[in-house]
Amino acid sequence: MPSRVKNLLKSYLHPLVWERIGQAKQEYVWTKLKWHCDPNLIPIFKQYLSRSNGYYVDVGANDGRSFSNTYHLEKSQGWSGVLIEPILHTFFRSQQLRSPEFNEFFNAACVSEDFTEDKVELIYAGLMSIANTESQRYDPIHWANQGSQYLPKGESVQKTWSQARTLNSILEEAHSPGIINLLSIDVEGAEYGVLKGLDLDRWLVEFILIETEIESLSFKYLRENGFKHIESIPPNILFCHDSILSQ
Repeated sequence: MPSRVKNLLKSYLHPLVWERIGQAKQEYVWTKLKWHCDPNLIPIFKQYLSRSNGYYVDVGANDGRSFSNTYHLEKSQGWSGVLIEPILHTFFRSQQLRSPEFNEFFNAACVSEDFTEDKVELIYAGLMSIANTESQRYDPIHWANQGSQYLPKGESVQKTWSQARTLNSILEEAHSPGIINLLSIDVEGAEYGVLKGLDLDRWLVEFILIETEIESLSFKYLRENGFKHIESIPPNILFCHDSILSQ
């Protein structure tokens, strides 16, 4: 649209109407994208996760589409699974953007088996929302303030709370199958607690795509429990269960 015409329209339209037009335009762009994950991860999905009708567990699913590691798997490859998101309004948004026929939705923060509280305090900062707990790898306040620059217009960093649940309890409620083809974990430093709430003897997880660092507690824990580090795409690391590699 020529800038002259654009400026003329803006002078006649109410600012809220103009904002809604911008949102509709952005939504149209989103619907035309085939992939919604970090573009650097696309080769990983093509190489290791190209099968159809798999099963995923997405911890830290956000709105189910923005930088989602599972959106494409559902929409293009017929996968189904579990979406877990602790921030309430993005959890509701995920229910709008993802199919209830393919997904079970949970509004919860995943914690370890020895976590004693029934709620988790979080600091909302959009895609960089973070749990405000002692076990954090990062300084939650500093991390959230860093993320504030990416917040949508009208939003600000805020403290909030979410129900604390282990991944075991969620998988049980969702009647998840014994084999999980992909576990995606993006929880801004709380990934070790997520893993400590999952019984790796009960569920066979073939691939784990986790946002963590080399030699972090999570990294060491997975290597000690039958997983091999096969790809690094910072800040993500892909692990594969030894039983899959031996096939």
